[in-house]
Amino acid sequence: MEQIRYVKIPHADWRTEPDTHVAYGLQVQGPVQSWTVWHRYNDFLTLAYELAREFPGATPPSTLPPKSMTSWFSKIPVMGSTGTSSEVEFIEERRHALERYIQSMIVCDDERWRTSKALQEFLAPTSKGSKYLAGKNMPGMSASASESGSVHSDTCGATPASWLNDERDVEQTVRDIRQSILRRENALTRNEISV
Repeated sequence: MEQIRYVKIPHADWRTEPDTHVAYGLQVQGPVQSWTVWHRYNDFLTLAYELAREFPGATPPSTLPPKSMTSWFSKIPVMGSTGTSSEVEFIEERRHALERYIQSMIVCDDERWRTSKALQEFLAPTSKGSKYLAGKNMPGMSASASESGSVHSDTCGATPASWLNDERDVEQTVRDIRQSILRRENALTRNEISV
């Protein structure tokens, strides 16, 4: 995966499939391209768990915000189709905290965090919907929970190299179309009918 320059989380959306939850849109910027991946809070918990397994005893540069903070206790959302002002404020505060959590690993002097397999998979453009580590269970999570409809398999198979190849193909197609349009316009100006 290409080196990530920064990650922002400008979006949080209410979702109802497979259950009611909030999904966070992570905009990832590499040196050549950018992409957006969507994760729910439980995916961040799985990321923290995988990082702890990958680097036992190491403390990440920032801590994952808890599912509910005591300062937010009165604002714990009751997930509905529309959020109340306290729900929106709660989600907004959590969105900022999650952005700080991810960004701290990207800019950390200790490069093991930004190059970790767990973080790379979490931010990869091929991540689908929620569970980026399909089929892996966290302690206390039942196998049926990880096998539920919220687990999406990685079917795209896109890599940065394949994206660049696709981009080259699209550029060639655009050049071909421009040439065809130019030939057509030239023929029209010369009143040629068969083009």
